[in-house]
Amino acid sequence: MITHKQLSLADIFTDCQNKFDYDKYQFLELLENTINLDEIVPASFVSHFHAATDRPRKHLLYPMLKALLLQLIFSIPTTSLLDDEFMTIVFDRNTEATELLLNIILGRNDMEVTEVVAQREYKNPVTGGRSIKLDIYAKGSDGKVYDIEVQNENAGADVRRARFHSSMLDTKMLKEKQKFREIHESYVIFITKNDYMKMGLPLYHVERTIQESGALFGDGAHIIYVNGSYKNDSDPVGKLIHDFRCTSAVDMFYQELAKSVRHFKETEGGRSQMSKTMEERINREKDKERIDCSYEYIKNLVVSSNL
Repeated sequence: MITHKQLSLADIFTDCQNKFDYDKYQFLELLENTINLDEIVPASFVSHFHAATDRPRKHLLYPMLKALLLQLIFSIPTTSLLDDEFMTIVFDRNTEATELLLNIILGRNDMEVTEVVAQREYKNPVTGGRSIKLDIYAKGSDGKVYDIEVQNENAGADVRRARFHSSMLDTKMLKEKQKFREIHESYVIFITKNDYMKMGLPLYHVERTIQESGALFGDGAHIIYVNGSYKNDSDPVGKLIHDFRCTSAVDMFYQELAKSVRHFKETEGGRSQMSKTMEERINREKDKERIDCSYEYIKNLVVSSNL
């Protein structure tokens, strides 16, 4: 239990490592009534905050610091939807959030999503060929399919990667003897943390064209890059990007996103579910790594034995 003798910041963090649920309420009371932030926060930091924000009264600073303490001590996630792991957890089987996202990016208001799955794997049929795992796979009532990816690094948003994702979507479109004209439209959507195209635009639509005329080729394959650094709270795309960058649900514009983020970040059940999901994914990756290592070992053994 937390006692009055353990009110140094280091002791608080140490004591909370093995906390029980009933400790939380006692700690909140101590944080509010007993902890003197004047004894914890350096005066130089307070002065710098006042100068940088032009907010002279310290009580405006202290609620922010208390919120940060709560996040650190109780492990409230500070990630945003631009983190692909968190984004996939929020959007998995979440048709409401997916419809909102697609309506905004595609400039529609009538999206009807029938299926949303996170971390869907597309295996390459070629032996030794590269497979992919989609962040979010979605399918509309009209049969169109969507691959929604979050890329924090420019290397992950390579244009050839977008091309590869598009081609892999096509491999699952047709059954044996189906006509090619029956293939559905596909959308690969890369939401990038940075402005990958470096043109300052919110969206970049990539379409095949006939060079001689400039007319669209019209093969039904679409690639869209979303600029995650775009800032404009007066238009829907800007608001969407704002929400993707938010670490707190209270700051979000769209309630379709905020309520899911709030669930996974601020409720006991949501945080438990998120931890369980992350643990399962880590275990799957470990199993896959063990399988790959075993495969390589056997292959090398066969080669070295001239079998």
